[in-house]
Amino acid sequence: MYWKMCTYELVLCGLAAVGCGGRVTDQVSDAAQEKAMFSSSNEIDNLATGDAAGQEADDDAASVGRGASDGGAGGGAGGGAGGSAGGSAGGSAGGSAGGSGLGTGSDRSQGAGIAGEGSVTPSYFPLDGNPRWEYEVEVTQTGKEPQRAKATRSLGGKKTIAGKEYVRVVTESTIPVPDQYCREGSDGVYAAVQGAQGSELLILPADPARTDRWTGSAPPAVKSLEGRATGGERYRIADREFSDCIQVSLTMTIVERGLFGSGKDVPVRMDRWFAPGIGMVAEIREVSAPGESNYMKSVSRLIRSER
Repeated sequence: MYWKMCTYELVLCGLAAVGCGGRVTDQVSDAAQEKAMFSSSNEIDNLATGDAAGQEADDDAASVGRGASDGGAGGGAGGGAGGSAGGSAGGSAGGSAGGSGLGTGSDRSQGAGIAGEGSVTPSYFPLDGNPRWEYEVEVTQTGKEPQRAKATRSLGGKKTIAGKEYVRVVTESTIPVPDQYCREGSDGVYAAVQGAQGSELLILPADPARTDRWTGSAPPAVKSLEGRATGGERYRIADREFSDCIQVSLTMTIVERGLFGSGKDVPVRMDRWFAPGIGMVAEIREVSAPGESNYMKSVSRLIRSER
């Protein structure tokens, strides 16, 4: 069902989807399948619930981004991979940014047994200059052949939201992808939550030696989120090895919204690797469990980057 696919895809891109505008069909068009392919590979950074009117909200309202109530354009590849499809049927998303007092609140614990106190350089998630990243994305779904695509990510200016300055992240793909907004804080990189006034979520801690675990939520779609970060990791893509990476793992329980307001819990897991001086080099995400009818897995890997 198309509306179910959109629900998963919006949550993947933004942790806070609440449906797909009520559109239902038993057969997914080629265009919808293409959108599904991109959206199952987009980034958590977008944190998009969408705006039911399909317009970008005013800065003073501190609502970020764009959506479409007809299930059109959805979230994007904030960390560098893919785009998304699907709008929002409405509803607001809460969110938490560990220690920020925004959203529904969050708890962050200091890492135990991890040596080192130095701060992580912001270059693990470049938000200045003219960087550009190109990714190869492969998406597999239960009962479907794997699909492949490419997406390119770059920066596009700044915007003030609820008194804080965010950098606009732009994604180019075969379908329209809304902008995302991220900022560098003293304790890490945050992404603005669309549809929730002034809310943001931590997506990359500044120092995994000090903050290796955190929690959050974004009602009504995300019941829970647990984040973990480890430094000093290695990741290989073909004959290229990236060293001293930060691996971020996000485990969530999202709520699949039905046509009549009912919902069921769906597990989502994301693993991402950030390399110093480059940014995100890889992401693996899974929706539901292998063997389930709604299972989706996407693997995004860096092809090239420019600074």
